[in-house]
Amino acid sequence: MRNNSVPSAVTYILSGSLLHLYGSVGSGWSANFIAIFGFVIFYLGLGKMQHNLDNIGWKAASILKWAAIIGFIAAFTDLIPLSGWIASLGYITAFVIELVGLFKMRNSKLLNKGGKNGVTMLLIAIISSIVQAILGLIPFFGDWLAAPFSLAALLLIFFGWTHVQDGVIEEV
Repeated sequence: MRNNSVPSAVTYILSGSLLHLYGSVGSGWSANFIAIFGFVIFYLGLGKMQHNLDNIGWKAASILKWAAIIGFIAAFTDLIPLSGWIASLGYITAFVIELVGLFKMRNSKLLNKGGKNGVTMLLIAIISSIVQAILGLIPFFGDWLAAPFSLAALLLIFFGWTHVQDGVIEEV
């Protein structure tokens, strides 16, 4: 049985993930608003997908929703002048919580092997995002050093959520 809400939910999650990650790559108020919008879409997508998951997946999605809320607050904080360090710590916190949620999601019975491989890609992407956020704290050269990690995270997030979508659709 194919559930049509899964592709829609994963599209929201994928779009939100890419937008909030773009917000950490870009700079200025427009990148922050894009990140805020991305966290909102990510949260909404998780809410749509949560209804198609088993108990383990449901709990994992709840943790991921908390990561979205903390990321939203961090992105909003980043709009305040001279609060970049506080926002960066918020982003790192959100990424760590997202890491915990993805570890739990990997144990969901509704994900087939392809879906679990997608979650593994997402875990690598989040670790890359944490490294990128930490390197971004280094004055002068931090953004330059962080760029390859950001690019890797963008690609892994795209392919990871696509694999998760395929894995959930096959099982639902």
